[in-house]
Amino acid sequence: IAEQKLHGLLIVHQCSGPRKWQESEIDFTKQLATQVGFALDQVTLLQKQQAATKQAIALNQISSNIRKSLNPKDILNTTVEDMQEAIQADRVMVYQFDPQWKGTVIAESVTVGFPEALGAEIVDPCFAQGYIKPYLKGRVKPTNDIREAGLTECHIKQLEQFKVKANLVAPIVTDKKLYGLLIAHQCSAPRNWEALEIDLIKQVAIQVGYALDQAFLLQQQQEATQQARLLSEISSRIRESLELEKIFQTTVEESLVLMKADRIVVYRFDDNWEGKIISESVKPNWSKIAEIETEVPCFPAEYAEPYRQGRVQVTEDINKANLTDCHREQLEKWQVKANVVVPILVGQKLYGLLGAHQCSGTRQWQESEVEVFKQLALQVGSTLEQAILLEQVIQARKTAETISEEQQKGKELLESQIETFLTEIENSFDGDLTVRANVTAGVMGTVGDFFNAAIENLQQLVLKVKSATNIVSSTTEGNNAEIEKLSGEAHRQAEAIANALQQIQVMANAVKAVAANAQQAEAKVQQANQILQTSDAAMNRSVEGIVVIQKTVEATARKVKNLGETSKKISRVLSLINDLANQTNILALNASVEATRAGQDDQGFATVASEVRSLAEQSASATQEIEQIVEEMQSGTSEVVKAMIVGRKRVMVGTQLVKGARQTLTDLLDVSGQISDLVEEITLSATTQADTSSKLSETMQEVATIANQTSEQSMTVADSFSKLLGVAGDLEKSVAEFKVN
Repeated sequence: IAEQKLHGLLIVHQCSGPRKWQESEIDFTKQLATQVGFALDQVTLLQKQQAATKQAIALNQISSNIRKSLNPKDILNTTVEDMQEAIQADRVMVYQFDPQWKGTVIAESVTVGFPEALGAEIVDPCFAQGYIKPYLKGRVKPTNDIREAGLTECHIKQLEQFKVKANLVAPIVTDKKLYGLLIAHQCSAPRNWEALEIDLIKQVAIQVGYALDQAFLLQQQQEATQQARLLSEISSRIRESLELEKIFQTTVEESLVLMKADRIVVYRFDDNWEGKIISESVKPNWSKIAEIETEVPCFPAEYAEPYRQGRVQVTEDINKANLTDCHREQLEKWQVKANVVVPILVGQKLYGLLGAHQCSGTRQWQESEVEVFKQLALQVGSTLEQAILLEQVIQARKTAETISEEQQKGKELLESQIETFLTEIENSFDGDLTVRANVTAGVMGTVGDFFNAAIENLQQLVLKVKSATNIVSSTTEGNNAEIEKLSGEAHRQAEAIANALQQIQVMANAVKAVAANAQQAEAKVQQANQILQTSDAAMNRSVEGIVVIQKTVEATARKVKNLGETSKKISRVLSLINDLANQTNILALNASVEATRAGQDDQGFATVASEVRSLAEQSASATQEIEQIVEEMQSGTSEVVKAMIVGRKRVMVGTQLVKGARQTLTDLLDVSGQISDLVEEITLSATTQADTSSKLSETMQEVATIANQTSEQSMTVADSFSKLLGVAGDLEKSVAEFKVN
């Protein structure tokens, strides 16, 4: 048994004759077969380890060779050559898919004598439906014999044309997409593919995918760098001129090279979102739209807003795109199979569209191509914005120059009119208010009309001033004497008010002194009232203490009386004890007599009787002493009761006296309160009088101040009247200088 399978049989033959095999011989043969199985297992394991080591070395070598170059073609050629050598297959090739899942053999290594498959296009209509997902998940398909694999007859014929008897297929995945297949063919005969070979082709396909990812990434970076450089150069050439026609022509010519397209067009909108082709660059052998038509009637107006927001329309096949019939017919007329359309924006406004047409066939546009085309449209929009701005500046400068010339002419005319106007009104500068300016058309006519109105108003004003000056002069001369007399009276009034203010101040000081004395008297009365309240409280406490003493004496008397009653009870008890002692003594005597009669034998009973008699005598003696003490206590108690009665009467008399004193203090406290109220009212009246005197004093001070101010103002008015008389004279002289008639 090797690898848990029946590898063979170990047989021992006896040819010389029959033989009875011993148990030990049978067991030995069995153990020997087991050891042979173990040895075979070790050999197989060693062979597997060597094969795995060889595979790892081969995988490492192939991976190393693959990564020596970042050119996709070199990577694939190295892969098929190294893989054929590693697994000793008749053919190893790479089969690449196109977008429709048709394929082409793009790399091959084949043994001499078998047909070449390089460049062959192979179409499998069932591949897209049944094999894409399994291959994306990493499926590796070994076929040991194509005739026994259950393949369709069509598939077998495709393989037989390349003499294929067995094949091994592994997926090549790049950027999470199925790029193609790495296929090994055995053409000489069917072949049982080993697990290590299957794993090797799977690992190599994975390494090829990684290498292609890096190569494609490098290509994209190089293309992006080249496109950025081309974009920069094209942008520079576009900006060499700010003429719109030249900008558009440079754009379409350079874009044709950049996008490697068959035609580039610029479509310009009008205000109604209709437009036409205004610039075009096309490769030879393709129609020029300008020679067919420039109007584009099929552009939907609802596309304008998406394009304004930056929409980019990429169409790889117009027959599969969601286009209107009119739009598709328009593109077919222009021989377009695929296109890219990007917006041209000028200041957030949709100026037009930049389109790239592919006429030779459908095209899968790369993201980098679309992005660079979009950036080019942005550069065109920026250049157009500068060109339009420059055109606006030039137009504004021309307009400004025209306006400046008109202003210069107007200025010269205005200067001439001003000179004439100043000549006409020259006499008005010397006070002649009868001068008038000529009113003509234009600005100076308005100024002349305004001047005439102002001069006329000034003339009327001077006449009124003359009249008013005469009136002021006569009025001032007539009232000057009365104003001086009024000023003198006001001065005397102020002096009289000042004397009255001094007398009122003396009275106010006296009232304040009375108020202060009243407040001191009120304080003393309140102090006496407080002392009486304290005495009243102390007397109340004395009365309450005496009442307590009275109650205590009465309680003590009751207790002493109770003690007397108790003493009487003790006397009665002692009388009973005394009687009991007498009876006991009698019994003891009787017992002694009986003992004497009994003789010598009852001597102990006689002794007991003697002791009982002795105790009875002691009890009688103690009882008499207690009776004597109780009698003394009863006598003392009676005296205490009498004394308590006398003390109670005296306490009651003292209580009545204290209550009388308390009532007297209460009456005194009431009278003191009344006196305090009267003193408080006096104090309040005195304070009110003091406040009134103060306010009266303040009022008189205000009156004195007003009188002084009145006197000063009267004097000021008198001075003003004198000055007014002088000013009226001066004004009359000044007005006389104007000519008003």
